[in-house]
Amino acid sequence: MSREIGISILLSAVTSDKTPKSVLTAVELARKVLGLQYSRKDEQEADLVSLEYLFKTGYNPCAVVEAMRTLEQKDALRPIDFLSSHPAPQNRIAYLTRKTQTNYYNLAAAVSFFS
Repeated sequence: MSREIGISILLSAVTSDKTPKSVLTAVELARKVLGLQYSRKDEQEADLVSLEYLFKTGYNPCAVVEAMRTLEQKDALRPIDFLSSHPAPQNRIAYLTRKTQTNYYNLAAAVSFFS
């Protein structure tokens, strides 16, 4: 939220009442796209932290990858990645799989053995 406010203040400082409407529209679009980039990074961080929370509370962190696979199947129509506030499900699956294989290797191997 602080980032959004900072970007808005910065963009307000470089525009005025005399700024053409088309420029204001472009500036607003740029602000939104920049905000989405940060939002995706925040979502990725939350995804990765969720693995640790699940593990510490006794749940299988590998289940997050399965949840993302379910989202991927249900998310057939999605906006262009850079216009989305969340990472694409296939990207989420990739980084979550890497993290589970790195941090929870033994657990992931046990789960796949019993699957």
